[in-house]
Amino acid sequence: MALGSATRPASPYRLPIRIRRTTTIIGSPATFTASNPVPVVSASVALSSLAQNNHELVNVGLVAMASDGACPTPTTFSVQVFGDEDDQIPTDQNEVYSPDARDISIGILRLRAERVSSGDGRVYLIVVKATDAAGGAGFATTAVVAPKSTSAANVASANNQAAAAVAFANANNGNPPTGYFVIGDGPVIGQKQ
Repeated sequence: MALGSATRPASPYRLPIRIRRTTTIIGSPATFTASNPVPVVSASVALSSLAQNNHELVNVGLVAMASDGACPTPTTFSVQVFGDEDDQIPTDQNEVYSPDARDISIGILRLRAERVSSGDGRVYLIVVKATDAAGGAGFATTAVVAPKSTSAANVASANNQAAAAVAFANANNGNPPTGYFVIGDGPVIGQKQ
């Protein structure tokens, strides 16, 4: 049976070999390397920008796919939402709606169309993870923004912040930047649910 660049003597027994990380096994008569890469995950949203402050929960059209080479493709995903403004921060004087994410799953994720009036726009960072049968986990990130206003400068600022958050999460195993909060864990406040 050929594995990597070396061969192993034929055996009357065929047992599946699955090793999570690249491992070099030294034995008689040859050395071989077997590996099982983590799933490759991709994620995107149909709606990457939300209205500034109508406070509605909007389905952003989150989709995700995963592949895992020759292994069975993962079919279940976990979704986490982070934001640079917490669920319970008032967006204006005496104006609080919470939670800011509902139905946190592929296809049905809803995010609140709002941002803090005195801020520079809101960024929602979405992290989608898939785990294969051997326990290897892969992830993908995407983002949705609620800019401070519809001006070109404010839209560009929000998009730049989102790009930076995605780049940070991609470089840090799906973890959000410092100053980001878990979104969707706030209590139910307000009529727009």
